[in-house]
Parts: sequence; C-alpha cells; structure tokens
Amino acid sequence: MYHNSTHVEGTELRTRTARANVQQEAVLEYFRTQRIASASQVHKGLGERFLLTSVRRSITNLAKSGVLAKTGHKAMGPFGANEYKYAIRA
Repeated sequence: MYHNSTHVEGTELRTRTARANVQQEAVLEYFRTQRIASASQVHKGLGERFLLTSVRRSITNLAKSGVLAKTGHKAMGPFGANEYKYAIRA
C-alpha cells in the first residue's frame, strides 16, 4: 500500500503504488521463510534493496491487515535502539 502523502497523480502514482506493492510482497516473503524478525533484520535480509522506512511501512501495513503480529520480543537495531520483532500469523 502506498500512502499518497504528497498527492501525486497519474503515472507517478501508479509507479509508486506498484513499487510499494513489490516491497510489501518482498517483506511478506521474507517473513514466510524466516517467521520472525525486526524491521532492520528484514531490511538487511533483503539486501538493503529498499529503504528501512519502506520496510517499516510494509511491516506496519501487514500488521494492520492481520498478516503479521507484533511480538513481545525485541532486537537491537542498527542505531542502538531496541526494535520490536514481528511474526507471521499461522
């Protein structure tokens, strides 16, 4: 899902939406194989092909749609702050 906060239209909107969908599908596929991870673990696991903020957006969207669940577990992020881990729902 692309959040059109800059109010783009037409071809640019379609391009950005398609890119966000590809990113979200890549994040979901990562969780299908790894089962549980934090945003920066996914980011690194995907070869840093997408921005970390885009990975976080995808995880949030997948959690809101019920595909992922936030766990009580945390992992140290790349900037020294803890991040929650998410798990794919069975």
